[in-house]
Amino acid sequence: IFNTQLANPNLQWEESKTLNGGFDLGLFDDKVNVILDVYNRRTDNLLTSLVLPSNSGISSVLTNLGSLRNKGFELEINANVLNKGNWNVNVAGNVSYNKNVIVKLPGNGIENNRIGGTNVYSQSAGKYIWVGGLQEGQQIGDMYAHQQLFVYSTNAQAATAPYDVYVSANPNNLTRKKFGGDVAFLDADKNDTIDSRDRVHVG
Repeated sequence: IFNTQLANPNLQWEESKTLNGGFDLGLFDDKVNVILDVYNRRTDNLLTSLVLPSNSGISSVLTNLGSLRNKGFELEINANVLNKGNWNVNVAGNVSYNKNVIVKLPGNGIENNRIGGTNVYSQSAGKYIWVGGLQEGQQIGDMYAHQQLFVYSTNAQAATAPYDVYVSANPNNLTRKKFGGDVAFLDADKNDTIDSRDRVHVG
């Protein structure tokens, strides 16, 4: 017998509580209709697969991990702009907004009970901070990448570039230098080195 899964006797169903409000409004003899829906939903006991150490022989176990809040709105407007004879023209548009925030994670002794993430330099805070991953009070899915400033037009200009750890790690570039045509990235912490800590929020 070969075990491929672990039992979790403490596993619970996800639970969601939603506060929802809205209205349907008809104007100008219902030629214009406005529909608004506003919601605030909290989900507790989120189901997730927790990665286990490879030496356990089992890759992951299904467990409950924290609480998440989603809040936002949906707005739809429909208008009958022409109704004459066989002609009937309707125009409709909608917009929605949603923001998720991690409310609670299992305590682990790390700031915001962070799981994963990356260390970057925050220009607004003037210090290195942990971003991404899962953190209480933060969103899920924040992405960080290097900001492209321009492209070096000549080899002489590229020779003034900060040290770039990605170029140095490229086995095809034996000179470990940048050349004309290479990208100039933002050195966020201004330490004359481009590395993972220079990434910025991109969405």
